[in-house]
Amino acid sequence: MKYCGECGKRLVRRTNLSPKEHSKAVSICESLNRSLVSHVKTWEGRPLTERQRLEYDFQVETGMPPEMALDKMRVLESNLKGKEFAKIAALGAPVKELASYFDHLKAQVRVIETDPKIRKEAEKRIAEYASMALDLANIVTSLI
Repeated sequence: MKYCGECGKRLVRRTNLSPKEHSKAVSICESLNRSLVSHVKTWEGRPLTERQRLEYDFQVETGMPPEMALDKMRVLESNLKGKEFAKIAALGAPVKELASYFDHLKAQVRVIETDPKIRKEAEKRIAEYASMALDLANIVTSLI
């Protein structure tokens, strides 16, 4: 058993990843980080009130401001690349929360985008990021 049947506390803590898991985690983290940086940069050219709403939505879904989330995700990527798995537990990177944020974005695209072709492509791309975030969250959680 990995978890206590009484309290749910982890009984066995992994201290390493298989080479395949490690490669997958690093690749996913790099992709998510590139996507997040690009996504947040698109906010810079928007009117202040819209930018504030976007930042608020991000913070509600992830539990932290975009800058903090980006910093934690960069550190997570660095820790994964350096195989410093013990540092990951204390980091608190919002990986699972990013999946929730991407789901939120997908719902917004459904409402805002009127062109069916663009809407379908955007929903597909956003769903891929949500899935990647969940995959990474599962890998990271196995180390905590």
